[in-house]
Amino acid sequence: MFFSCIYKKFSTSETNGRRIGLFKVIITVFGSLLVSYSAMTLFAIILPTTKAQSLVVSLYLYTFVWACCILWIALSRSKLHALLKVLIPSVIFSISILVLK
Repeated sequence: MFFSCIYKKFSTSETNGRRIGLFKVIITVFGSLLVSYSAMTLFAIILPTTKAQSLVVSLYLYTFVWACCILWIALSRSKLHALLKVLIPSVIFSISILVLK
């Protein structure tokens, strides 16, 4: 009963597209930070250059990736979609970093 009520509240679409809730703002900002940091860490590991060069490239690309992640998460239809857009890439990047390390 409790989980179905939470699921229903999170899965309902926003009634007004002009207003974005506090939960969605927090998930958007901090979730996009988490996704972009993990993506840039994976990118630094995958690049076949030295660590110093790959870190410089990652720092240059970080702001662009962060902005794209913010836009992608903020345009979610519901709170549940925003939460899933943070959790799924974070888990995938984390597993990839652990496997490649």
